[in-house]
Amino acid sequence: YYLIGAYVLRTFHTTKSLQFINPVIFFLLTAIVFLSAYHTFKNKYKSLMATFAFTALPMINIFPPMVTNEFLNTFCITASIMSAIFIATAKTRKQLIIALSLWLLAAVAGIYTKITILTALPAFFTALGIQLAEHKSIIQKKVKIILFILFFGLFFISSLPILSRKQGGESPSNIQRIATSPFKKDIVFFTRLDWIVKLDMFNAHYYSFLGGSWNSFWQDGHNA
Repeated sequence: YYLIGAYVLRTFHTTKSLQFINPVIFFLLTAIVFLSAYHTFKNKYKSLMATFAFTALPMINIFPPMVTNEFLNTFCITASIMSAIFIATAKTRKQLIIALSLWLLAAVAGIYTKITILTALPAFFTALGIQLAEHKSIIQKKVKIILFILFFGLFFISSLPILSRKQGGESPSNIQRIATSPFKKDIVFFTRLDWIVKLDMFNAHYYSFLGGSWNSFWQDGHNA
């Protein structure tokens, strides 16, 4: 992704040339999603639904054609989830090894592009749990318990930075500080909808509660 961008930039000597890369990547990812969904569902209609769900993500459609980390992150997250599905449904050792390799590749690439490992691991542990659910040995029961502990432990670990902050700190995410801060917003702030016609994705949260919440969900929430 980045090597192609660097090559195009060095060849044409203008950042405008980079705008032609993302449409190609977009259609490539769309094809990958369809093939992955078809491999999973064995049904072209379900596969088309999954493909349309991917291509309809506002985050993908609202950004101008350009090289972005967000676009690559979306691919890494999608790939890790699809790989987890393959892990859960693997019927042979070969299929399981291939699925584990694909997940590891997506996870490594995702971490490199600033996706936290906590995003990918819950689905991974769930997939392993489903795979092990068909076996009844004592060792596998112990593994299930370990996976269960790891799965819920991740949420605790991810909350440690917030829980460990001192009360009254200046961090924007300090719950006590937010709760005691003066709040002066009129009813218009909670009801205005002009952000829709403005197609305002990045500034709506300053003047519209609904716009900020909606856009924040589609920009970051869908990744989780």
